[in-house]
Amino acid sequence: MAHSTPPPDLGSEERLAELGANWSIDSNDATEIKLWRVSEQDGTAHSEHSFHPSYTYPIFGEEETIFGYKALRVELNFAAHDMGLQLNVRYSKKFSPVGDIEAFDINKAMEPFVPPDAFRPLEGFTTALETDTAAMDFTPPGKIIHSYSVSGDTYQVWCSNLTDPRAQEIARNAQILMPLFIEGATVINLDDADENVLHRWKLYLAYRVFPSGADSLANSAVSKFSLVGYSTSYRLWYLAPNRTPRSIFPRDYSFPPENLSSSITSSLSEKASALTPPSSAAGSPDLHDPMADVDFPVRERISQFLIFPPFRGTSHGTQLYNAMISLFLADPSCLEITVEDPNEAFDDLRDYSDLSRLLNHSATPSHLADPALATDFRNLKIDEKNAKDAVLKLPKNRQDAVPLESLTDMKSWNRIHRASKIHHREFDRLVEMHLLTSIPPSHRSASRIAYKHNAPQAKDREYYFWRCLVKERLRIHNRDSLADLEDGEKEERLNEAVTNVQNDYERILETVRRREEKAATAAIEEGHVGEGKSQADRKRKMARVVLDEDDDDYDNAEGGDVVNGDKHASMVKRTKLDGLDG
Repeated sequence: MAHSTPPPDLGSEERLAELGANWSIDSNDATEIKLWRVSEQDGTAHSEHSFHPSYTYPIFGEEETIFGYKALRVELNFAAHDMGLQLNVRYSKKFSPVGDIEAFDINKAMEPFVPPDAFRPLEGFTTALETDTAAMDFTPPGKIIHSYSVSGDTYQVWCSNLTDPRAQEIARNAQILMPLFIEGATVINLDDADENVLHRWKLYLAYRVFPSGADSLANSAVSKFSLVGYSTSYRLWYLAPNRTPRSIFPRDYSFPPENLSSSITSSLSEKASALTPPSSAAGSPDLHDPMADVDFPVRERISQFLIFPPFRGTSHGTQLYNAMISLFLADPSCLEITVEDPNEAFDDLRDYSDLSRLLNHSATPSHLADPALATDFRNLKIDEKNAKDAVLKLPKNRQDAVPLESLTDMKSWNRIHRASKIHHREFDRLVEMHLLTSIPPSHRSASRIAYKHNAPQAKDREYYFWRCLVKERLRIHNRDSLADLEDGEKEERLNEAVTNVQNDYERILETVRRREEKAATAAIEEGHVGEGKSQADRKRKMARVVLDEDDDDYDNAEGGDVVNGDKHASMVKRTKLDGLDG
């Protein structure tokens, strides 16, 4: 009589662990993203770039493991020009259900993240690419807002409102990549959004543009566009009762506009007197925006930002960011530029780009250059005389709490801030970075300021007042967190936070210095800049900072999240110390 093999003891923890070890795979390793193009040589579709995600827990759970398969591959196949998507799941063996234990349902987990046609067979996807007669004439939705070159290759940045159906389709297919590369990211709900909401969103697409060479295959399925990254932004009403932005509105403007709902008229009219009358021109006339029609002051918020991994480290992040900033700066209805919950990589990219623009470095694109603003920004300095006078009026136990208006020219500070359109907290940090550059590294030590404002050397006193400046900003920003602390503990935490802020600034400034030196050298080699700048000048600039970081780090920006921000954000970038936020 034949004896069947008894079923496994499913109640045994050891047996369950054995099952998991034998049939589980890391979902980050199993998942692969591929960008497909049709070859100019033979007209066949092929995967031109492939890479793995950084995170898969939004799809496959916190453990980031998939149970029930051998040799599993989960492939997200994208058409490189229009981001048409196909999900291909393949494996050598699938676990047969035993009791309540069965293989993880991959397709079901993917349904909320991919469009329905993503589940078509891979053969249907490649055939569609190879027979797409419209691919040769494909152009991205919207308008070109920036062109640039990297290593002889041509790239373009395009911008479109999300009311454009083609822009919606690209965003809908591509945005699964956001939670795969940005921790905590969510996606835009394009299906339930009405047209008024979609009008507030813009999509920015960075493409490599392939030349149409004479020896390329005359195949209508070959597209010259291949996406390298993308971003989104949306507009918010900007009501700032305590600010006086430059006049951007026509004289005959009546506030509120007649077409606004009467239910909000009464509340808005109370704020009318605090706003400068609204403007006649809105940024780009080709990018329709109903807020531009209302001609109201707005805040532009960068929401998602992603450069695909194969294209990082070659300035695409900086180019895309600067292209967006140039659009916002040219729009008189936009009074402030913000970023929604940026991660550390994006913070670094933004710091470098904004500081270079404010200083008008040679690395700054010509369309972003503002020499007058750069001169005013460079002229911001620590006002030692006023600061010292203010210290003498303070109690001895409060002499580090020097008012900001006594430390520097706040009138110029605020004027430059408004012109830059940078959010006030980010702008304050950029000014602090700039002021630090005038203090030699040898003077940036707490041991040199034991005598505080009476330190014998001028640069030591400047460093002491620089620390007072940063400390006062931190004190104001963290007022609630500090309220319940004893004075001694409060000062200890503030001093520690200032030191961490300084360390981070030095890291950023080193990258700015190296990027500027690289750009200046390239300009000289191309004959764009004279040879008059002395080597001594260059050495003085190099002496301003002390840390040494890879300058490519600033192009590896994965981007700003949509809503939730980094799930496990490091304390280094924004200097968070036991609840103290820098």
